Amino acid sequence: MISWIQKYFQRHFRTVFAVLLAITIISFILGINASGGFGRATPGGEHVSRPFYGLDLASADDNQQLIEAATISAHLQLGLPFNIALPPDRLQGFALQRHAALWLADQLHLPASTPAELDAFIKSLRLFASAEVPHAFDPVLYSTFRDSVKADPRITEAVVSRIIADDARIHQVQSLLAGPGYILPGDVSAALELNESSWTVALATVDYASFSPALNPSDADLQKYFSDHPVELPAQVRVDAINFPTESYMDKVSVTEAEARKFYDGNRAAFPKPEVASTPPLLAKPTDPATAPDDFPTVRPAVEAALKLDKARRMAGSAAADFAVSLFEQKITPATLDPLLASQHLARQPLAPFARNAKPVELGVDPENTAKAFRLDATHPFSDEILTPHGAVVLVWQETIAARQPPFGEVRDRVAAEWRAAEKKRLFSELGQTLHPRIEASLKAGTPFEQAVKAAADPVKVEVKTYTSFTLAQKREAGSFDDLSHVLGALATLQKGQVSDMIGVASSDDPSTPSQGQLVYAVDKKVPDLTPTGTQYMSARQQLAAQLAAYAANNALGELVQHELAKSTPAQP
Repeated sequence: MISWIQKYFQRHFRTVFAVLLAITIISFILGINASGGFGRATPGGEHVSRPFYGLDLASADDNQQLIEAATISAHLQLGLPFNIALPPDRLQGFALQRHAALWLADQLHLPASTPAELDAFIKSLRLFASAEVPHAFDPVLYSTFRDSVKADPRITEAVVSRIIADDARIHQVQSLLAGPGYILPGDVSAALELNESSWTVALATVDYASFSPALNPSDADLQKYFSDHPVELPAQVRVDAINFPTESYMDKVSVTEAEARKFYDGNRAAFPKPEVASTPPLLAKPTDPATAPDDFPTVRPAVEAALKLDKARRMAGSAAADFAVSLFEQKITPATLDPLLASQHLARQPLAPFARNAKPVELGVDPENTAKAFRLDATHPFSDEILTPHGAVVLVWQETIAARQPPFGEVRDRVAAEWRAAEKKRLFSELGQTLHPRIEASLKAGTPFEQAVKAAADPVKVEVKTYTSFTLAQKREAGSFDDLSHVLGALATLQKGQVSDMIGVASSDDPSTPSQGQLVYAVDKKVPDLTPTGTQYMSARQQLAAQLAAYAANNALGELVQHELAKSTPAQP
């Protein structure tokens, strides 16, 4: 078995390694250098070593050795295709723990795995696990994997064999660190009941938008809210804009046939051929731009117009840049600016004061343009050229307005809007608290759940859906929880016939504001066999014990990593 694996890894694993090196390792090394996680240098450029269980994390060679082995090991054990790069931060942690485990194996004098142990370990790798038979080795899957890669001279049979043998040895270390995985019988029963109970539930969704309580605050209410939630107006800047509009340069540009052709060839996707009326656009087969027919004669007017606009905009930017340079060369000040503007037939346009997080329409949506305005002051009153959607501008500083707390009268409308929003959220929460007892009372009187919840929430809009015969284990394995994702936690405390409290679901646009409330009604609950000698109980106990054991081993290795890294971590000033 071992020689068979080694043979095929030697033949076929090389391309895999090349892909990993290009996609994962290089980006990982860059990420580490950027964050200072491994190697570092002093301000003078001297090398500072970071010893780590026999390696130097500041050494590029040692880093490459560490990450190469961890990358191959992780993909084999996780069962991930080799064209999927692992997150650099997780790969870093895995690589460090893996090396720490090997160091510990040496300290414990653990022997190398026997051929039979290696054979069993290789068959346990998730990359070769059968999709039909759980925990079974699939030689067909491995054969498909073999056939999907080609030979590459940059990795040898010895390297791959060593990685697999090291992983098998690490597995021995983890088994020693993990221990038996102690778990209480009550915890097993609770987990089994939660995950394997068969549920039928009705989910009621209460619409926040349709909740419209009467909100008429008095001045006293607003004054108190203003006192408890003081408003601060952010710092603002007031500038004038000297405009260089694109349209002023349109008559100064021309487009040659060669320029139009080059522009079209570089931007074909932006100039699709007009659809024929009889051709359904959705049924049109997409074409490869490289082999697409030449539609240039048809779309040439649009190409020329777009190119002229682009050239005019660049000309406007160049004019603005020249003007900004002339301000510096002529030592112009805001006080002497107007005569220069008049001589060049330019004018300044006052802009309304704006804050740092604003995007004045005159400056476009690029936040850097706003940032440039805030860099101006009395010492540097003129900006460089700033490109905008309509051309270019040069800004002239007028004043910077400091952040301040305005009087109540100035922001009364804003305070009233915030009060109404906060009061609506509070009242919606109160509605949720009243729904639960009212619904339960109606259910005891024999009212169906849907009627009960709609009557209790009236006039707020309510939608009810029913989900039948599912277990949390099934939902988790499928990776889909439908609309139940926010209320699954409530099932841990519900029995058949009970209703949960209302759970708020935040709006995707504003996480601080709910979009709806949800209540779940346990229509039926079928509890699995919780007998300690039962098959499900024993299986659950074994899985939970294994999870706890693995958690313990992972924590132990993590402590080894942190302990060793702390020895070479520079002291913080």
